[in-house]
Amino acid sequence: MNTQFGVKANKIGAVQGDVPFRYIAALPNNTRKRTDNIIARGEATGHHHMVEVVEGNAQLYADDLGNLFIQVNEPVRVLHQEHGYILFTQPGIVQIGLAGALQVEYDGEEERRVRD
Repeated sequence: MNTQFGVKANKIGAVQGDVPFRYIAALPNNTRKRTDNIIARGEATGHHHMVEVVEGNAQLYADDLGNLFIQVNEPVRVLHQEHGYILFTQPGIVQIGLAGALQVEYDGEEERRVRD
């Protein structure tokens, strides 16, 4: 896991590679706690985005559609082997990806929503 470089999320959120993160007002009602901390696995490289959960600093949730959310209680990092880390310091709820899609790919003319 690449922990040598990273960025701090701003009050709106951040982007790690092609995965956007944004703060939202509240955790949706239909969510359940996840028992693992992997957000997305790469199809070709085997790399993955992972929430670094330590002593209650954060909790990962999923809704019935597969949308993911991080409840940030204390500073938490989201790690990736190539993209380094994002540090979330502001407590709150972070939605991972756009509703229904974890990644957005651009080919120069159009965008395509993808799930890893």
